[in-house]
Amino acid sequence: MKTERSYHSQNGFETKRRLLTLPHKIVWIVICIAALKAIGTSEELTAILMLFAVVYLIRATLRMILRILFFLIRWICIAAVLAWIVSRLLF
Repeated sequence: MKTERSYHSQNGFETKRRLLTLPHKIVWIVICIAALKAIGTSEELTAILMLFAVVYLIRATLRMILRILFFLIRWICIAAVLAWIVSRLLF
């Protein structure tokens, strides 16, 4: 499957690729947990692995959100500086 890419100067094509891979990670984690339950792994081990999976997904989601947020803040600051320069030149 070919993923759509967007270029970012600091991290190359990572932002949109990571956005598209998060649902795949969720599906694989659900499949692995279902397989562990089908094999007959103990409930405690399954619960611990599920906890690690949830922490991993939360961490991956927060990293993605913060990366996009900082990207937007940077461009908003650049736009504000340019607007300030233009307003000083015109007025």
